[in-house]
Amino acid sequence: MEAFNVDDGCGRVNPSHTEAQELLHVVMLVMQSLSAEMRCSRRHLEPTQMGSLMKIAAGPCTMTDLARHKAVSLSTISKSVDMLVRRGWVERGADKQDRRQTRVRLTTAGRRTLADILHRAERHVAERLSPLTVVERGQLMFVLKRLTAVLGESDAARVGKLRPKTETTPPLSIARKQTRSS
Repeated sequence: MEAFNVDDGCGRVNPSHTEAQELLHVVMLVMQSLSAEMRCSRRHLEPTQMGSLMKIAAGPCTMTDLARHKAVSLSTISKSVDMLVRRGWVERGADKQDRRQTRVRLTTAGRRTLADILHRAERHVAERLSPLTVVERGQLMFVLKRLTAVLGESDAARVGKLRPKTETTPPLSIARKQTRSS
C-alpha cells in the first residue's frame, strides 16, 4: 500500500499513516532504549516516574495537577508518588491555600537524583545519536523543535481537561538547569 498526503482544503497536508507509524516507532525505540539504560542505574526509575519528577521539579504542584499533567487518575498518580516518597525523592504536604489539596515537591535527594538521571539519559541519547552527521543533527533539531510546537499541547488540553501548553514539563535541558539552580 502506497502512503500519500491529502490536502484538507485549508492548505494543510494531513500526514500519511506511514509518517505517523514511523514517528510512533521512533518514540517507542527511544523509550525502550532509555528504559533499558535507566534499569542499569542504581536509582532504577521508570520513564513515567522520571516525567513526574520533571513536572514536580518545575515547581511544587498538587496531586490533582500532577494527575492531569500525566493524564492519569488520582489513584494512579497517588501510587506513583507513594513510591517516590518511599525513596525520599518527593515529599507531600498540605496546600497552604486549600488544605483539602495535597502538594508535592522534590526533596534535596530528589533534585540530585533527577539531575543524575537526566545527565545519564542525555549522555545515553547523545551516544546513540553520535553516528549522525552535523547536517543530520541540524535537521533533527529542526524537526524536533517543530514537533514540540505541534505536539506541545496534549490532546486532553485541547478538549479542556488539562491546562494549556504553558504549563507543560520543560525540555530535559531546562529541567536540568532547574535542578542545578535549586
